[in-house]
Amino acid sequence: MADRMRRSWCVGLLVLVASACSAGGAGDGPTPTPTGGAIELAVAQSCTPGSGADCVPVNGEHVEVGAAEFSRAGVADAAAVPDAGDHDAVDLTFDPDGTAVLQDLSAQAVGAGDTARLVMRVGETLVSAAAVPEPLEEAVGTVRIALPEGTSADDVVELIRAG
Repeated sequence: MADRMRRSWCVGLLVLVASACSAGGAGDGPTPTPTGGAIELAVAQSCTPGSGADCVPVNGEHVEVGAAEFSRAGVADAAAVPDAGDHDAVDLTFDPDGTAVLQDLSAQAVGAGDTARLVMRVGETLVSAAAVPEPLEEAVGTVRIALPEGTSADDVVELIRAG
């Protein structure tokens, strides 16, 4: 049970769910048209609030983003999930290049220690900073980003599509 929980990426308000199933299938109706777009990912260190100008709050975490190098991660599809728990969320399906970026940065975050966070940026907005318990080694099916309070999932999807 502990191993299963450790493998779950449910840290802070970012939830990553690896899926071996493809989207859609027989009897599911027409397959939705992919929306495309991109997000940006980086590895950053957590910090103490007020410790410096580069220590910023990101959806409940504080991270040093001044030195973070963001990488573009391509998205094959993005869909708004209004009222997904306490706040809106967005479901993402990465394209092959985006999946490779996510896998690489998850490994970097694990290698950077317990205070490292995988930071996600959409447009100019930082939406998540999650601890990564272990590197993501399998291809990701769906990634769900739980958004900060007051952030519209529809607005974030538009920014991803523009990415």
